[in-house]
Amino acid sequence: MNRQDLIDELVESIRSLGVDFRAVEHLDAIAVINPTKNVGAYDTYRATPKVIAHEYFHKLDGHKRRRFENDVRCSQERDCNEQATEFLWEIFIREGGSIEYSQLFLEISGCDDYWLQRILPINPYSSLAMG
Repeated sequence: MNRQDLIDELVESIRSLGVDFRAVEHLDAIAVINPTKNVGAYDTYRATPKVIAHEYFHKLDGHKRRRFENDVRCSQERDCNEQATEFLWEIFIREGGSIEYSQLFLEISGCDDYWLQRILPINPYSSLAMG
């Protein structure tokens, strides 16, 4: 599964929740969703699977509004980042990926390595992870 296949699957998952989720060229934000109004959009040039999965979890978790402008302080943003990484990792494993190919996962998904390190039982970059 490549990056675009993953994006397509995620967009369909969001749409299956009743959200009018559209691809837009040159959106100011990379992706946005309004779970209450069931509308959202993503920038076709900049959105990664991680960003789209993050928005998916805002809808699933029923988030109504941002609590802070500073995302670092917002538990909803942190939760969605973690959930998105876990969700994408599960898809990666389902599609035949493994911890030995964690770098490929990071490249395809757009996830940050520190989120991957938080969800895996061992550090994927340690010698133990390589066999």
